Amino acid sequence: MAHIFKYPTPGQKGILVFSHKEARYFEDPGPLGRLRNKVERRLGRQAPGAGAARALRGPILSDMAKLRDDYFIGIHYGWHFENPFGVGWSDFALASPSTLTNTVPSIRRIPVTSNHFTPEVYYRKTEPDRKYWDVINVSRQGKFKKVDTFMQEIRKIYDLGYAYKVLLVTPTAKDADPERTFTEMCDVYYDLFSADERELFTLLKLDPELHWLGLSQTQIAHFYQSSKVLTLFSQKEGVAKVVNEALASSLVVVTKDDLTGGGADFLNETNAVTFPDYDEAHRAIIDAVESYDERWPDLKPPVGISQSEGLEKIKAHFADLYADHGQNFDGELVNTDHLNRRMNAHFTDVPWSRGRFVTADIVNREQWAIFMGEARRGQ
Repeated sequence: MAHIFKYPTPGQKGILVFSHKEARYFEDPGPLGRLRNKVERRLGRQAPGAGAARALRGPILSDMAKLRDDYFIGIHYGWHFENPFGVGWSDFALASPSTLTNTVPSIRRIPVTSNHFTPEVYYRKTEPDRKYWDVINVSRQGKFKKVDTFMQEIRKIYDLGYAYKVLLVTPTAKDADPERTFTEMCDVYYDLFSADERELFTLLKLDPELHWLGLSQTQIAHFYQSSKVLTLFSQKEGVAKVVNEALASSLVVVTKDDLTGGGADFLNETNAVTFPDYDEAHRAIIDAVESYDERWPDLKPPVGISQSEGLEKIKAHFADLYADHGQNFDGELVNTDHLNRRMNAHFTDVPWSRGRFVTADIVNREQWAIFMGEARRGQ
């Protein structure tokens, strides 16, 4: 999401951050990208907003040159990429090595992403005997999340005689694409588990009118703090905020051993159990649950993932960025609440939002005009 971190003042630039999704919309995709888009259009699979993006590129890149007179411009990488966007118009990349493999001399890497701003509400360590759920999974319905595989592995656990209490929290996608979405979740739930097993396995499926917005972070934190083990079955992630939220709540995390992206950044032998193949995932879950009490005394939130720590870290990097350009950073930032959701466009309470059903990424002229109006307030 376009994010204003700082308005410019005399002798000091401001700071703007765009999401990697916006950066991709803004840029010319190049010959291969144009060919891919042409093929996808013919197949009826053109990405939403792609047509608007083509109309946006010229005006935006023109405006970007003007913005750079008054702002340092960065891109937040909420997914894993090999190479950076914004070469020629961006000054820094908010990206750990696990979300951006390479960078270029003209773009300063700042290894801070949205998962470094975990709200304080997640920081509570619950005694093992006060836990209700053994296993929690907090995932969207996208097929890459492999929630269907997770449910199959829970089936194996019940077949082995372990009566684990399981909580699956998932938002219902509005106008879901069945090719990309696990739309059969409720049918699978009823087909896999008996009435008695459904007393153990709670499926909390959120209404499509609100998606995640109907569930407060305080409530999600309570779910974590009432659980022992978080499972994440996707093989590729972006920043994977759920992992740091669970670690702040002193859970053990079960993931695939070759998970790429930011999800594995803070995992170690104490707070995580991995599995090599999906057919073996149930054994990793059993290991994590059965060893939880033994691990519990050593489960501590990683250093550097809280909202307050993230702010201090990013300010230090901004000071270096300003020094690179012969300016002094006064340490003052704006819009520092909800940074775990703002930088990846999951925070929709901004003037250029398209509403609560989609992310707040800028994908059309109207949004860009509103955003430019906000940015120019400080010029």
